[in-house]
Amino acid sequence: EIATARDNLKLFNLAGTKLVVLQGMNNDAMDIGSIKAQVMEDFYKNSEKRLLEQQEKIKSLENELNVYAAYNTVDKKIIPELKVLYPAAEAIAMAKTVELQVDSTQTDTLTIVLMKFSKKPVGKEQEKISEWLKARVGAKKLKLIVE
Repeated sequence: EIATARDNLKLFNLAGTKLVVLQGMNNDAMDIGSIKAQVMEDFYKNSEKRLLEQQEKIKSLENELNVYAAYNTVDKKIIPELKVLYPAAEAIAMAKTVELQVDSTQTDTLTIVLMKFSKKPVGKEQEKISEWLKARVGAKKLKLIVE
């Protein structure tokens, strides 16, 4: 078969090319060792790639979690200010959520704040509270619900 392959070199415009065929190895241990090394190298590269992908995913999830966790600390930080500015305030709940438009696929991030008051503020006072909260928590879009 090797002789036939050499004769067919002309058919593939490879005339003058020397065909060298290596069959087997004199040192079987070296052959197995090189195969093991190649397998280990492939395994290492694939493992490294998967590890990097997982680290990237973890970092992304940690960042997302930090955004939500930040609202828990903000709630506690603004309570002293809230007591001074709005003494009628009794409770506050704050959450970041996604607002979905029913008639389109458009989504937007929205901060929802639920506040309970002993005496419910009206009109301009509610707008003032809403604007203060927007500025205080750094929300672009905020929905204030007053009870």
